[in-house]
Amino acid sequence: MTKRFSLAGLAALLAALLLLPGLSRAMQSTHYAINWDVIGAGGGPSSSSSFAVNATLGQAVAGPAASGSFQVGAGYWLAGGHYSLYLPVVLRAYSTVAYADPCGPDNDYCEDYDTYQDAYGPLEPNATYDAYPEDTTDYYYFELSESGSVTVRVTNYQADGQLLLRDSNVVQIDVDYEPAGGDGVLEVAAAGLAAGTYYIQIYTTPTYENPNALYSLTLTID
Repeated sequence: MTKRFSLAGLAALLAALLLLPGLSRAMQSTHYAINWDVIGAGGGPSSSSSFAVNATLGQAVAGPAASGSFQVGAGYWLAGGHYSLYLPVVLRAYSTVAYADPCGPDNDYCEDYDTYQDAYGPLEPNATYDAYPEDTTDYYYFELSESGSVTVRVTNYQADGQLLLRDSNVVQIDVDYEPAGGDGVLEVAAAGLAAGTYYIQIYTTPTYENPNALYSLTLTID
């Protein structure tokens, strides 16, 4: 038997063994040997004119096997082998949007975001954003990954102006007014908002009373 036909015969036998109730504990012929190879849960002896196998199926027994020309590392946990399994991370109700850092001295208190097209955000719930009421409009935005209720609150607003909540089409949802000399608190709220993008606008009357007094904005999502 030539080496070519021996390889063909071995391949045919191995394929046939997959249909049997077991796989080898001992496999040998004149030219090949696979020793101590068990995947066991039942089985028995199998043979042909050139090969013999004592087979089992289901038990994770591992080990190396070799001949002059071939080498096999058998089993799920073969000593010396290294296997990596990568699984995706899935977090329930987690938004993939990266939140912006709160407005502060490192980003000029978000003073460059004066239209809804370049609104600052997305805002992080329960974070505090500070800015100056020194120009007509400051725009912010936030994302809802699912329906919910929101409250936007501004404190220490020492100017004359308005706080507006707008939808993704910039249509007004709610508004609160604050006259100069008021208590410095503005608040808007909306329940049952659908998932999507929403805008917060702070409009300051151009007289700009106390333009160097920072106001604080917070967003709550329920």
